[in-house]
Amino acid sequence: MSDPSPTPSKFAPPRPDAVADLVGLYGRWPFVERRSGADRRSKPTRMLSKWNFWGTRARGRRRGEDRNIYVDRYEASDLVVVSVILILNVLDAWLTLVYLGYGGVEANPIAKALLDAGTGSFVGAKSVAVGGCLLFLVLHKKFMAVRPALRVLMGFYGVLLVYHLYLQAAALISGNIV
Repeated sequence: MSDPSPTPSKFAPPRPDAVADLVGLYGRWPFVERRSGADRRSKPTRMLSKWNFWGTRARGRRRGEDRNIYVDRYEASDLVVVSVILILNVLDAWLTLVYLGYGGVEANPIAKALLDAGTGSFVGAKSVAVGGCLLFLVLHKKFMAVRPALRVLMGFYGVLLVYHLYLQAAALISGNIV
């Protein structure tokens, strides 16, 4: 009785020429780890680093890596939205001061306390607070809710500007303008 040839096992190493065809020069059996040192990707990109000003990362490096990551480069549209919000914030502060000059009353108790400390305190605190929040949002621009939040914030300031213009017109019509 002749012994039939042994059937290959499911776990037998592949033929060396088949491995070379599949993976090129780097195919070996058994696999030998050739990397050395710690994995440089063990930590995510930090929110603030020197690369925020000199970096080159504008998007994720891998397919599907486009949300909840930090980037070094920002798109012009994001900077335009932030600039518009800053300009609207300055207009809001200026028109508030003009309205108060007509005899109006500030409804916001925090803004009223800052105005009691002086107009410089009011404008400075308002600018620093809004600027800091915008900086935080821009640094997190690839996070899911940030871009819609920037657009909502721009819309809010737009509506606030229209309200200020309404107050100015009402003061002009009623003759309260000095």
